[in-house]
Amino acid sequence: MDCTDYSFREVLAGCLTSDEFRETLMKALKVGCFCTPSFHSYRDVPRIYEYDSTGLNIESRVLKLWNWHFTLSMEVVRLPGVLPPRCPEKVPVVKDEKTGTFYRADCLLKQFCFEKLEKASSLNAEKAAEFNQLLRNLYTLSEEELGKHIKDYGITAPDTQNTLSIPFFVKWSVQTPICAPPFQFGPYMRPRYEQDKFEDLTRLFEENDCSFPVATCHIGQSFEEEISPSRGLVIRHEFSVAEIQHFVDPKDTTHGKFRAVAEVETFMFPREQQKYGQSAIKIVLDQAVSKGIVDNMTLAYYIGKAFLFLTCLGIDKDHLRFRQRFRSEMAPYAVDCWVAEIECSSGWIECVDIAYSPEYDSQARAVKSVVALMDNEKLTKTKEEQEKSGLALIDNEKLTETTEEEDEIEFALHDNGTFIETIAAREPTVAPNEKELGHAFEGNQKIVIESLLAMSKEEALLMKDDLASEGESAFLVRTWGKTVTIKDNMVNISVKRTRERERVFRPSVIEPSFCIERIIHCLFEHSLYMRPSKAGDERVSVFRFPPLVAPIECAVFSMREKKPNHESARLIRRSLTDAGVSYRNFIAGNTTGKEYAEADELGVPFAIIVDSNVDVSIRDRDSGDKVRVSVGEAASVVKGLIDGHKTWSCICSSF
Repeated sequence: MDCTDYSFREVLAGCLTSDEFRETLMKALKVGCFCTPSFHSYRDVPRIYEYDSTGLNIESRVLKLWNWHFTLSMEVVRLPGVLPPRCPEKVPVVKDEKTGTFYRADCLLKQFCFEKLEKASSLNAEKAAEFNQLLRNLYTLSEEELGKHIKDYGITAPDTQNTLSIPFFVKWSVQTPICAPPFQFGPYMRPRYEQDKFEDLTRLFEENDCSFPVATCHIGQSFEEEISPSRGLVIRHEFSVAEIQHFVDPKDTTHGKFRAVAEVETFMFPREQQKYGQSAIKIVLDQAVSKGIVDNMTLAYYIGKAFLFLTCLGIDKDHLRFRQRFRSEMAPYAVDCWVAEIECSSGWIECVDIAYSPEYDSQARAVKSVVALMDNEKLTKTKEEQEKSGLALIDNEKLTETTEEEDEIEFALHDNGTFIETIAAREPTVAPNEKELGHAFEGNQKIVIESLLAMSKEEALLMKDDLASEGESAFLVRTWGKTVTIKDNMVNISVKRTRERERVFRPSVIEPSFCIERIIHCLFEHSLYMRPSKAGDERVSVFRFPPLVAPIECAVFSMREKKPNHESARLIRRSLTDAGVSYRNFIAGNTTGKEYAEADELGVPFAIIVDSNVDVSIRDRDSGDKVRVSVGEAASVVKGLIDGHKTWSCICSSF
């Protein structure tokens, strides 16, 4: 079969091999200065790449779009990352004693337990309980405990079935050489920004008026040790991550903005379809929630937002799906997890992970945290509703009873593990008897009444006790400067008993995590195609980037032979700068075919050809069509196209 445009779709159709396409892609990326082998000036590090100037522009624009989609439009609090003074995470590793291949010890043990539990019919109840208990405590096991379980269960290397070494822990983080206080032992580069957010939760909760939901995000670099990096931009030691942690009340996982994505239709790949070898299903998110395919509304909301973000970048929606992870793929504390996978020449690549963990997630992580991850929510109820459920929250109404009972604290434990504390308080109400006070104090009656009503809670309770025991109480009227005697017929003090319920709980959390490098790699593959050159003797690579993420938004072509037009070119460049449009200047000869090819290789969506002092041509990259506009209008027309306020068809019909 003949290739037409050398795109990744032809790899999927069998017209082109994946190796041929990747060779074409890497050549185009190097020519366009998108990426380069790491430490190229010294000596290449095999199979490790870093961004060049154009690639850095792509990354910054992708992150800018992510920031708009998630931080600004969703009012998410953005927090910085810091260097932790200790290694946040260590992982247990075992080695194949013959081949030397390394494996995660906890992952091997987890996989073994899940495989046994899937065959529950052949397990007795005691053994099943043992495996479930082991999964719950998996991340707290020591080296000796892991080694004992691996030996007892006869777990071997998955590839060779060889025996495994004794487990040992390795640092997942990259250590820095800083040794000044407080980093006496050298701080570590953070492998996952989410670790810092749990420690910030209590402060953020208070800043949010002690209410949920609370959402935070981090955008920045993360660092991980890779044993065998081999997929170019897909796996790197240093990579950009954009992560959100959306904390919700475990009793309320709805989302107020879900209607904005409820009608989004995308491919979803639930566990049932995977288990029985079926294909992904195309479904609307609203139906996915109502049918129980997705655990809750907030989780579905982030799936919808991820879909809109990726398609806005230029990812082909027909080659994007959301796959539900099996239990064996998820962390033990997660109950539902969906991963956005993008189909490329090498298959499906995981780019976004969206996990939902109920309240025991933060409890499990709190074991290693100095800050207790619990927050208090004050609840108030009527007596009747307390007797019915002891849980509902209604209209912030306080229960009051005119009783003489002492203060007390009651405790109740909700069946889902939420802790409830009931506090009873005594609120005195003072009612002066104006007639008796008038007889006793005559002209000073008003001063005494005002002083009685201004008593503090403690003073009123003390006077009530004195009146009950002695029949009278000494009272200082401060505005009068005298101490008077108040008798029990002069004032009535009643005590109302107010019951407040304080609920202490650990929040549930939805955690979307975006690997920016993987997304950009997929964007490169989905955007690249080849077109014939103007001479027709070769093919030119073109990146079909949307204007929102193009590394350069506009190209300005100045004709070398037409020097009188250079002043118009300077005016246009200044206008583009004032409009906030990035551009690159190209000096062209009599023809612009070569310069067009250079701009297309960089993915520049629009070009302005300055060939006159009166009007200029604007060229569209994808169609190759041109329109003539005046010099003064050129920058504003391009700005409207980039911002999406105008379409190319509208421009063609207007000029």
